[in-house]
Amino acid sequence: KGYLAPSLAAWAAAGEAFGTLPVIGANTVRERRREQRDGWTLLDVRDEEEFAQLSIPGARHLYVGELPGNLAELAPQSAYTVMCGSGARATIAASVLLRAGFDKVDLFLGSMGAWKSVGFSTE
Repeated sequence: KGYLAPSLAAWAAAGEAFGTLPVIGANTVRERRREQRDGWTLLDVRDEEEFAQLSIPGARHLYVGELPGNLAELAPQSAYTVMCGSGARATIAASVLLRAGFDKVDLFLGSMGAWKSVGFSTE
């Protein structure tokens, strides 16, 4: 459990089912924040120390390792953009949400690294 063997390409070639996860970049996250969309949350799944040191204003923090046990804190009908330091942990967190029935989930690819690279505001 926890990995796919053979590769995703071989899995797909065998006719097995797989899902997709939409990805967005820093500019889209910035626009969503500006619009202050109702029912949308930027969910930061980095650890507590990382989040305390640097975060995107308005992001909600919930550590990826604690996400499965705290799904009741989130509204399944809401939209979530999941982020971390680069996108790796966020991908795992997004899969946890999707598996739990959340259907409005996307991934901030590049996450905090991308946000800092373009110079957007942090707190």
